[in-house]
Amino acid sequence: MNVDVRIAEAKDGNGILEVVKEGQTYRLNSIYKPFAEAEKFAKPYTDLEDNSVLLVFGFGNGIFADALMKACGQTTKVIFYEPCEAVMECIKECLDVSSFCDSRNCELVTDGIASEQEEHIYAIAEFPIVLNHYVHYHQIKKIQFCVLPKYKELFPEQYTEYQGTIEFHTQMLYANKQTAEALGHITVENNINMLKYIPESYCADSFVNLFPDNMPAILVSAGPSLEKNIKELRQAKGKTCIVCVDTAVRYMLRENILPDMIVTIDPRKELSLFDDERIREIPLVGVTDMSCRVLEKTQSKKLILTQTENPYIQNLYTKAGHQLGNFESGGSVATMAYSFCHYLGFKQLILVGQDLALTGNQMYAGKEKLSMDHFGRELIEVEDVYGETIYTTRDYYYYLKWFEQMVDLYSEMQVIDATEGGAKINGTQVMSLQEALAEYAKEKYDIEGIIESVEPVFKPEDRQELVERFLHDRRSYHYLVKKLEEGVSLAKKGIKMACAVRQPNVQEYKKLNREMMKICEMYDASDANFLVQREIDAADLDNYMKLWEKELTVSTQEQYEIMQQYFECIVRAAKSVKAVYDELEFEDEFVK
Repeated sequence: MNVDVRIAEAKDGNGILEVVKEGQTYRLNSIYKPFAEAEKFAKPYTDLEDNSVLLVFGFGNGIFADALMKACGQTTKVIFYEPCEAVMECIKECLDVSSFCDSRNCELVTDGIASEQEEHIYAIAEFPIVLNHYVHYHQIKKIQFCVLPKYKELFPEQYTEYQGTIEFHTQMLYANKQTAEALGHITVENNINMLKYIPESYCADSFVNLFPDNMPAILVSAGPSLEKNIKELRQAKGKTCIVCVDTAVRYMLRENILPDMIVTIDPRKELSLFDDERIREIPLVGVTDMSCRVLEKTQSKKLILTQTENPYIQNLYTKAGHQLGNFESGGSVATMAYSFCHYLGFKQLILVGQDLALTGNQMYAGKEKLSMDHFGRELIEVEDVYGETIYTTRDYYYYLKWFEQMVDLYSEMQVIDATEGGAKINGTQVMSLQEALAEYAKEKYDIEGIIESVEPVFKPEDRQELVERFLHDRRSYHYLVKKLEEGVSLAKKGIKMACAVRQPNVQEYKKLNREMMKICEMYDASDANFLVQREIDAADLDNYMKLWEKELTVSTQEQYEIMQQYFECIVRAAKSVKAVYDELEFEDEFVK
């Protein structure tokens, strides 16, 4: 960006920023009273709801940023994006930006390259990851936007891209919310039943950088184009690590090609995909939300867990010296498989069957052609790998943009699109599978031996003790329900106190509130919080979120009524989780 940035002096002696673009000078602060201007600008963002997120286009010299942070307080997460690298270079000479963000609990995305030494500062390629980390579907109605003066006028192209990234993320939040409501309970069941498989499981971090540097990986998905070149994958066996998504396994096995790993993550998955008995011999790569019915059906000899949001399970692996990966899952089995391949350290990744479009009017390999006139879903025009127009669905379009973002972010991994059809993924090298194999799959490796060399997370002698811990820890749900029911009783007591003719004194209210607060803090700190919240998402999410949309000025009685509803909501969810945990059973060999 061809601009000049300089620091000038305001009438009151404070430093202000000036940007010269195409011969015109833009002042980014008031020439008279920059701090007073910033304070007035930030006033509308005073006392935002708890757990709000403020997305700010522009950072400038920190004057507006500081005023916004003071206005928002500690309960709002603020994410700044500074679109001008020249501004950042100028400001860093007089402001420690990393310390600024650290002391004010905010994050800063810049147009330049972020240094690993600077905490809270990210490159623009990481912006989607920052949003994924800090902005969740519970906060959809609490997202606020802000553009600093002159920024939209100065940086219109960056603003358009910025808006597009946020819009994409917001749409994904709505999709995630729908998924949470639809699959919340089955996710709870899977996380609890996963405890049966954890004692003999493997962790993805054991496989990081295990494979030779010059060995590529192939990611096989079930797009329509898979039918074109699936037979050629036989040539790749033993020369590449073949990672296959669950929906593509049947096609691989039909050709008598056994993938090296199968990725499956969906909480509810069609079991017929796993009918072939040979799947038992192939390592399954999954997450703790995945369908445990798949594990029950396949009896896989090797379950490799990649990541979890469940702190209870994460702590088990941490204590065993392992860390379940913290990488972008993307929302689909193919996007998770992509991130898994990058996490393992592969330098080249070859995509096969990754159409992300209705190639030949088909959605999946082996499925019948669709009528575009009567498809019944929104279709989006995109460019295909041959430069022609092709149609894709809204969800495929989101995944396409996700792939493009990750290809840009993970630039150290070369991505070859050998799908031979489908949507063009910007940043990838388009080749036929035959060409890709000739170029990258030249050496033979003992891939099965490499995978078999890895030991399970937990030693055989530790597994019985682990199961005994699971059986002991489920008693915590009995205690949790009891304490939350006490919270309901306390809230009802508060309602009676507020309605009484003789108003209690302040000390009585304070004592009651302290007791309720202790229960809230106990619940927030509990590992059970994760599963209970998932159950709330499934059954009570809208009602739960509405509790916090009430005005702050409600009466004392209404405040206690809100707390009663809050505790009752959690009690219902906790009882549901407890019922699942109470049914958990283990193999006789693990139970004394």
